[in-house]
Amino acid sequence: MSGLMTYSPAKYFAEPRRSIPGEAPEIARLTAMTVALLQELAITRERLDTVERMGEAAGWLDRGALDAYRAEGSAEAERNATRKRLIEVVMHPFKADAGRALEQTRENAEQADRTRAADAILEKEQLS
Repeated sequence: MSGLMTYSPAKYFAEPRRSIPGEAPEIARLTAMTVALLQELAITRERLDTVERMGEAAGWLDRGALDAYRAEGSAEAERNATRKRLIEVVMHPFKADAGRALEQTRENAEQADRTRAADAILEKEQLS
């Protein structure tokens, strides 16, 4: 079958971008995630376009009917579950970072409490 688009992962992987002096690691991570998602979306769109064009050419796909389709019932539930899983996967690094930041904040607050308590004891001893 000549003329078909074939998926070649090596063709789609971007070169790592150069680091920007002073760039926060969180920004670099967010940029890398965004670029990876963009690459995946581009690949998916190209492949979907291929399927639509092949289906239309072969007579088994009507793009108008495809555009008009609305998922209902179990199809809608499956799509919602898939969307939820995708969001969880994409957002996992943010959730993990937020969890670590929360834990660090708690540790810092506990340390500050201990420091204040020690300072209060020292101040009492100095006044005595």
